[in-house]
Amino acid sequence: MWVGFILGLLAVIGPDTLLFWNVPVEGKLPQLSIYSLAADSTGFLWMSTLEGIARWDGEEVRTWKTYRLPDGSERPLNNTVKLAVDRFNQVWAWQDQYLLVKTPQSEAFVAYRMPPLTLAPNGTPWFWTRCGPLPYALAMSATACLDTAATAPLYWTVDALGQAWWLRGDTLYCQDTTAALKPIAQWPQTQFLYADRQGQLSVQQGDQLRVFQTQPACQLTLHRTFSVRETIRGAVSDHLGRLWIATRSGGFLLSQEGTLRRFTLPLPYRTQLTRYLLSMTSDGQGRIWIGTVGGLYVWDPWRPAFRLLGRPQGLESGYVSAILRDRTGRLWVGTIGGGLFVFHLQGSDWRRLEPSFLPEEFVWALAEDPQGLVWAATDQGLFCLTRPYHLRPHATETTTPGPNTFTALLAFKDGLWAGTYTGTLYFVRNNTLEARYEAGAPIRSLLQNGDTLWIGLQNGLLRLVVDHQGQVRQAQREPLPQSPIVWSQRLDPEGHWLGTNLGLWLRSGKRWLHWDEADGLPSRTIYGLLRTNRDLWLTTNRGLVRVDLTTFPQLHFRVYTAVEGLGITEFNRGAYHIDAQGYLYAGGTHGLVWFDPKEIQPYPFAPQPVILAIWRFQNLQREIIPFNGQPIVLPPSERTVGFVFRGLFLSYPQGVRYRIILRSKKQELIELGTQNQLLLSGLRPGTYQLELEAIGPEGQQGRLLQPILFTIRPYLWETTGFRIGIFALTLALTAGLVFFVLSERYRRLTLTRQALENERRRLSRDLHDEVGATLTSIYFLLTTTLRQALYDHTLKTRLQQAAELTRTALDQLRILLWSTNPENDRLPVVLSYLRETVRQIAETGNLQVHYDLPQQVPDLPVDAERRHHLVCITRESLRNVLQHAQATTVTFQVQLTNHTLTLKLCDNGRGFDLQTVEQRGLRYLQERAIRLNGTLQVLTQPGKGTCIEVCMPLPKSPNRVIDNA
Repeated sequence: MWVGFILGLLAVIGPDTLLFWNVPVEGKLPQLSIYSLAADSTGFLWMSTLEGIARWDGEEVRTWKTYRLPDGSERPLNNTVKLAVDRFNQVWAWQDQYLLVKTPQSEAFVAYRMPPLTLAPNGTPWFWTRCGPLPYALAMSATACLDTAATAPLYWTVDALGQAWWLRGDTLYCQDTTAALKPIAQWPQTQFLYADRQGQLSVQQGDQLRVFQTQPACQLTLHRTFSVRETIRGAVSDHLGRLWIATRSGGFLLSQEGTLRRFTLPLPYRTQLTRYLLSMTSDGQGRIWIGTVGGLYVWDPWRPAFRLLGRPQGLESGYVSAILRDRTGRLWVGTIGGGLFVFHLQGSDWRRLEPSFLPEEFVWALAEDPQGLVWAATDQGLFCLTRPYHLRPHATETTTPGPNTFTALLAFKDGLWAGTYTGTLYFVRNNTLEARYEAGAPIRSLLQNGDTLWIGLQNGLLRLVVDHQGQVRQAQREPLPQSPIVWSQRLDPEGHWLGTNLGLWLRSGKRWLHWDEADGLPSRTIYGLLRTNRDLWLTTNRGLVRVDLTTFPQLHFRVYTAVEGLGITEFNRGAYHIDAQGYLYAGGTHGLVWFDPKEIQPYPFAPQPVILAIWRFQNLQREIIPFNGQPIVLPPSERTVGFVFRGLFLSYPQGVRYRIILRSKKQELIELGTQNQLLLSGLRPGTYQLELEAIGPEGQQGRLLQPILFTIRPYLWETTGFRIGIFALTLALTAGLVFFVLSERYRRLTLTRQALENERRRLSRDLHDEVGATLTSIYFLLTTTLRQALYDHTLKTRLQQAAELTRTALDQLRILLWSTNPENDRLPVVLSYLRETVRQIAETGNLQVHYDLPQQVPDLPVDAERRHHLVCITRESLRNVLQHAQATTVTFQVQLTNHTLTLKLCDNGRGFDLQTVEQRGLRYLQERAIRLNGTLQVLTQPGKGTCIEVCMPLPKSPNRVIDNA
């Protein structure tokens, strides 16, 4: 996609000038003379020197000084003559009698005894075999033809149609796509043969360069002929179809229109060898690389075409402070300490005219008034440069800077506004100075918009309303969020722009917008503001800035510095200008930069990120290993890994920024800026995915074709299985401990309960055997005595009372003995006892009893206290029936539902009103029900009998006992 776009854009905006740049590889190459060049599709540039092969990535050079023989031994890599990179990104080199090859997967050049090789325009390698020229795949399959002793012609090539051309003696031969061999013509004195991707065949015969168009079946059509007396050492075609030629005496460029143009390189020294072009190649983005004895040079169609006006053009003082191109085309340049210089355009560069007569060495501003007069603002007043006028407000004042120091000029109708260092605003008309306003601070910039004159001051912004005669009618300080030095101003559709010492300001409507370093500016000091169609250009003390206004109010700042060919990084106040042709000028500490903004285009391609090396750390030692594209697996002891990468962007490698997306259990975004190394430490075990983004100066994003996968192996105790096992073991130990504690508590509880039951049995037995027997004896003794004392009424009454009390004590003792006997702690026994108690009491009162009992009773435990309360509630209820109810029938009902026991005792007596009777007996029953953890309900009405219902919970387990609250 990028290649197609680049081809189209190059065809549209092909440059009309040739600017060559020296590539900073000196000190990085093993040897400075570059004898062969090749570019691969990834973006690397390969160079061959006398002391090895080097690879350039835009920032650093990697060198190979040895190659490997098939037996594994190594030999020094020197005297390499030719390099080539095929479409598979395999690097080929010739060394002695070997053909060296380095594949993208290997890190070394390996030597093979193979036939001679050349590359077709599409990058396919061809071998000269015993069977003639064959493409790589066919030659590898035709082993019988692979004769390493085969002698290739001195000149042979393959054209874009896949036809091979070569010279034997003075005869030109061709092998077409059917492998048919044809002699074509006699070409004596042939010194060069080259086929390009446009299907042209270029041949040098003597001092003639003949260009043919190749056609199928080995047909040739002469295209054009040129005179080239120098021997051609190499040639390469670019994406515009032009042919670049390297010779011993310089270079030539053959355009598609048929013009042959000589070019020279800006070599730092001048000798015969400096014109000697050793090698030449093109890359996939349209650049032309040239190798010389003095280093590497490049013609880059995308590099900004900034031009410098300095000492070579006659600008003796580099500190430029004012610039003006007048209506006649002359360029006026004012300097600080060097005076005034005047230039005229000669061809494509400026040439200095005669020295100016200006006596002052400090020029602060330049302007051309409506009459075409050019004025210079100096420390000693205003000088007219085209007429002998000199205007000074204070003739006797010599202080500098002082009241005679003019710092800002602006043409207005039939005159000129002029501001001074002391803050006085003058109007110049008819060669006279007229003071119009005192601003009270040094005047730094002036801007006219209708009847409003904006004055940029040392401490803010002033607004004046003036009439057509330049008289001030109103003055007002403009409120600003701060008090900056207003170096420059512009009024555009976006609003009122200010360039200040505190950043870039814009008044849009009623609010001020502000940008500084935090928003991407290289500095907050903005000296100059220049506007083109869609861009705003800023001059700062740290470079030139292009502001893209197409996304306003979101601004993107593109910074140009000396690294990108600007020539100047620090610009000066007041030294900015745009002429009638649209050329921009910016002056600084080292001269003046001028350019056509239409030629400054964004790079139409993105950086290509590549991984150069991996850092591994073992025993606190760093090991640098090449990256082969395979997943990386690190042992448990390595928790630190590093990556060295590069965004291949040979036009401007310093402008590439990097961003890392690290994915594992969570995603992490890492902004690296221009740093091309990443060190990850303290990594936890697991698999990681690293995505690398390389971002160009205009925001173009390039990504790795595949993310990098690396795995940190865990120690045994960090594995999931180990953790699950430890968890299971801990859980088992905890469960065992809990089981042991509960078992021990249950065992002790059981022993305690057994001891309690044994004690209850002993107590029951002792009460029965001793107290019961004693009470029984007393009862029978009283009964016998009562029969004997029939005639003594008082004694009889007392004996009857004693006998009745004894009988009651025996009944209570029986209940107590029954309650405390552990053998009665089961629900079936309890219900049987209650049934029997109801029957006995009912018989004493001649009551008829109806029973409603469950057929099956679960064998659930009921402790002694609960049994005792149940018996007491039943007996008390029946006693109340006998004493108060006057009933004839009693119903005893038992229900078992949802682990709840419900006892209901109903009679058909007279009933009563709960609100009128005494509640003492009912409270007695209620208290016992509460001790059962249950409820008691009395249902009665006068004349309708009474029902007493008791509900109590039962244990869910046969072995579980419900404790009382």
